[in-house]
Amino acid sequence: MSDENDKYVKLVSLEGNEFLMEKSIAINCSEMLRGMLESNFKESQDNTVRFPEISAPILEKVIEYMYYKVKHEKSSGKIPQFDIEPEMALELMLAANYFAV
Repeated sequence: MSDENDKYVKLVSLEGNEFLMEKSIAINCSEMLRGMLESNFKESQDNTVRFPEISAPILEKVIEYMYYKVKHEKSSGKIPQFDIEPEMALELMLAANYFAV
């Protein structure tokens, strides 16, 4: 059970929506998450990070981008475009700055 808990991290949005993602991806894609999950912060103990200022659709898109980034980081061919809806662009820029992705 402990190994399974250590494999994933739970990200919680402003509305309380919970998203599970692989902890290794979170740590490799975000300086902020790495700092929280590899330290003595509470988040590293319960593998849960709360984002009281990030809405569920934005948090979901950030997670989607982290998986996209890892999937294509060693690609030598043409990388498919990562689609962002125009109405999300500003909030995503703010979130990306926060996550340092």
